[in-house]
Amino acid sequence: MKVLHVFDTAGVGSLIAKALNEYPDVEVEVITREGNSRNKNSDYYGVITIPGSKYNFFLHLYWKMLIFRPDIIHIHAWKNGITLIRWLARLSFQSVKLVYHGHGTDIRELDPFNPEDFAVDRILVSTSDINYEGTILVTNPVDTDLFHPNEEKQPSSALFVRAYPIDKLDNAKSISREYHLDLEVIDRITTGRGIPYPEFAAKLRKKEYYLDLKGLTSKDVLSKSGLEALAAGCKVITDDGYLHEASPFDDPIPKIYQIYQDLLDE
Repeated sequence: MKVLHVFDTAGVGSLIAKALNEYPDVEVEVITREGNSRNKNSDYYGVITIPGSKYNFFLHLYWKMLIFRPDIIHIHAWKNGITLIRWLARLSFQSVKLVYHGHGTDIRELDPFNPEDFAVDRILVSTSDINYEGTILVTNPVDTDLFHPNEEKQPSSALFVRAYPIDKLDNAKSISREYHLDLEVIDRITTGRGIPYPEFAAKLRKKEYYLDLKGLTSKDVLSKSGLEALAAGCKVITDDGYLHEASPFDDPIPKIYQIYQDLLDE
């Protein structure tokens, strides 16, 4: 089984590739465009990152499809790319299964949502609020080699990542005052960048709380960073003030493998 991930939104493709490449019958590669994964996950996992224009990316994507010849192409948060990828597959005389993976805004902004508009074989979504009819909920993977509770926590310490598209810094400060927390902010808005992925994991292993403020009001919806914080032993506070206690990580990789296997068996 050969799977090519196109784009690496939130580093999800990287993590799926890392895990599934441990399976004896699976080979997974990831190709992304420079700037697509802003938290440097792709760099950490050695993903093929293409610089330059979108046309340069299209050319490299076609070349990768020719050389790798995947059975499945797994597209992350790039609905407009589905037609292009189908065309590239025909151009290279490949019969591939297509999986679309929605990560949030790319699905929420569709009104109404119609799975037939995607023209793919499966639609996966990462959070329960976008688990519409015709989609399969697959929670985001977490690298438990990095995110695990193995260090003593700093009491009343909290971490918050300030980022686009919604600036929640004031909310983070308000929650910190309410809970009497010593807040550390990773400011991706002012600096224009995050911090290296292992450094982010190291910070979470030491913090008692993580503020997962993304503009989502359902207590059941956690970002990938929120899931990583839980796996690192943090208590996670969401936009609506709901407190999630630290909990073991529920690994979605076997479910993803089964989805792939079912596609190839059809």
